[in-house]
Amino acid sequence: MPLNEDPDFGDGKAAKFARALEGTPRTRAWTAVVAANLPVPLVLGLWVTDASGKIGMAFGVLLALWLGLRACHVAREAMLVVIQGGWVVAVFQLIPGPHVAAGFESITLVRAAGFTRSNVYVEVDTLLGGLLVPLATAAILIAVAAAIGLLMRLVKHLRPASA
Repeated sequence: MPLNEDPDFGDGKAAKFARALEGTPRTRAWTAVVAANLPVPLVLGLWVTDASGKIGMAFGVLLALWLGLRACHVAREAMLVVIQGGWVVAVFQLIPGPHVAAGFESITLVRAAGFTRSNVYVEVDTLLGGLLVPLATAAILIAVAAAIGLLMRLVKHLRPASA
């Protein structure tokens, strides 16, 4: 095919990459974003839970993943915004402030609700507490990702088109 008939001719590499990401199935992209955001919360979660809390935490992570996969089918555009912002949140693990803050806020919520047995501040020692901490952490990080994704879309639409 001659270059003048190629629909991609003249486009920059960044535009081609952005179109390729848009074509990625949202479920695969959601799974990748969850995996990218998991290292810091997982290490901290393993540090603050006991055996039953770890079991609950594993179920909580899987439930957050499953709920996101379901949302990819129900709220397609919203999940695209969350996924785009989720990549930015994943990069913040290099300076893990948002992940650490979300985790400790989740532990505080679970302790305030009475789903832990011990009096130790940072220990989650129940199955239900272990389930709720990753769900609350995920909810906080998803809200941050959605805000970042919406901000990215706003900046993209406000940027003047190049002539």
